Amino acid sequence: MSRSLPSRLFPLVLFLLVALPVRGEPLPGVLPGVQQGVQPEVQQGFEALQRKDFATARAKLEPLATPQGPDRGPDQGTNQSTDKGDALAQLGMGQMYFNGDGVAQDYVVALDWFRRAGEQGHAGAQVNLGFMHENGLGTIPDNVEAIRWYKLAAEQGDPEAQVSLGVIYHQGGGRGGGAFDSNLEAARKWYQLAAEQGHATGQFNLGMVYHFGYGIAPDPAVARRWYQAAVEQNLSRAQYNLGVMTRDGEGEEADPVAAVKLFQLAAEQNHAAAQSDLALMYLYGLGVEKDDVAGFDWTRRAAEQGYTPAMSNLGSLYSTGTGVKKSLPLAHMWLSFALRQGEQKAWGYRLGLEAAMTPEERTEAKTLAEACSAREFKGC
Repeated sequence: MSRSLPSRLFPLVLFLLVALPVRGEPLPGVLPGVQQGVQPEVQQGFEALQRKDFATARAKLEPLATPQGPDRGPDQGTNQSTDKGDALAQLGMGQMYFNGDGVAQDYVVALDWFRRAGEQGHAGAQVNLGFMHENGLGTIPDNVEAIRWYKLAAEQGDPEAQVSLGVIYHQGGGRGGGAFDSNLEAARKWYQLAAEQGHATGQFNLGMVYHFGYGIAPDPAVARRWYQAAVEQNLSRAQYNLGVMTRDGEGEEADPVAAVKLFQLAAEQNHAAAQSDLALMYLYGLGVEKDDVAGFDWTRRAAEQGYTPAMSNLGSLYSTGTGVKKSLPLAHMWLSFALRQGEQKAWGYRLGLEAAMTPEERTEAKTLAEACSAREFKGC
């Protein structure tokens, strides 16, 4: 750490990095607009999906998605196959059944529609097939099948598939068929391909590879460059990790003012760790004017999301009346939540607190905790 924090009654919990690879959206979106070579009825079907007119979408897509036999005429384009059905229409039907849009949600039926489109070479459908096989949706979990479908799409240049394939290789596979150890070199290769296409999650994951040295020597300068590319696409995870590097002086001289700005960007997108770390910057006046009220508010926002370090910190703030009216029952409640979620330091802090509480306050703490749990930590 470039700076140590002053002690408090209960030391505030500091800074957790996002250190695991993440994915983008599991299912590709609908068409962004008219595309060359798309049948008008298919385009109309996707436009109906976008405006949530599911009856019209199904009426437009299902007839074209359904194979009609070899007498329909010659193949007219990449998305069309006269004897196999229109692949793009099949993708749309798969999305409807996957999401339960205008039909009963049915992963088995969705998987079948995606398979029809995937076998015709549609990359988006292949990504979806990889996702469903990996997660056991409509089928048993099977890493071998997941990798096969992801790779088909990735080799067509689909960045979503490249990221998903990278994550599987990064973490290794242990479910279903084909358990295997991680392959960090392969993971880096696929992240790199996605990142170079401007895929924000690919850029973030590649940044983590260089930041934490996954299968390669750590290189903070390269990590910062890829995080920055994702920051420019407003990816909150990248804003947070780059904020931590900037605060701690990794790869460049520490700059708490710039770190606060990065934490703020991520915190405003509801990134819990960024909210918690931004709170600490306010509480200790690092890179920003000291403001206990703002520090309390950002800690509360993170704690209400179930973020364990913020729960512990919120207990500390209530115990000392920092930025909020002092309340030992509320302090006890939040420390208890942190303890339940594995924050072992909260155990000693809570014992010390209990020694200073009256029996009535301990009873109140229990009542508050029951009510707050029922509200899933919101508005407590």
